[in-house]
Amino acid sequence: MDEQQPQIHSRRSYIYDSRGGKSKKKLFAIIGGIVIVILVLIIGSMVFSGGREEPEEDIFATPATQAPTNTPTPTPTPEEDEKGKTAEEKTTEAELARAKFSILIQNGSGTAGAAGRLADILGDLGYKVAGTENADNFEYLETEINVSSGNTALLKLLEGDLKDEYTIGDTSTDYDGDADAVVIIGAE
Repeated sequence: MDEQQPQIHSRRSYIYDSRGGKSKKKLFAIIGGIVIVILVLIIGSMVFSGGREEPEEDIFATPATQAPTNTPTPTPTPEEDEKGKTAEEKTTEAELARAKFSILIQNGSGTAGAAGRLADILGDLGYKVAGTENADNFEYLETEINVSSGNTALLKLLEGDLKDEYTIGDTSTDYDGDADAVVIIGAE
């Protein structure tokens, strides 16, 4: 009987081993089938959706901004200068500049009230009028403008302000009085 036991034992091992082999094959077949089904589902969903994934709507996303359009830059109107300033803005700047200067007005025409009239005009433009008086004589034919040394900006400003009302004659930048400039009214 000793001889039969090893055979039985080996027979049991054989039966056990053969059953275990079939179980493993079944397990691999089931796992393989599941993998195939998953692959078929993935491929099928891609085919039906056209291969594109639809983005999910994000309710917290910031709205897309519209791309900027190429709008032409505005060209200055005739009322604007090369720096884009309108006549009103330039006037305000000029008034501020005029307020810095004091002007002495002298009557060189002999016409009564000529200096007062110019004082009103220059005052309305924003200049400080230092005073009015008669010139050293009444023989001036044209209006003269004399500004303090090197003050060409004031000279140009006064010439521009007076050219419509007065005929401008001699000008200089060597005035050394108390005011920033002296304007001598001519007879024109």
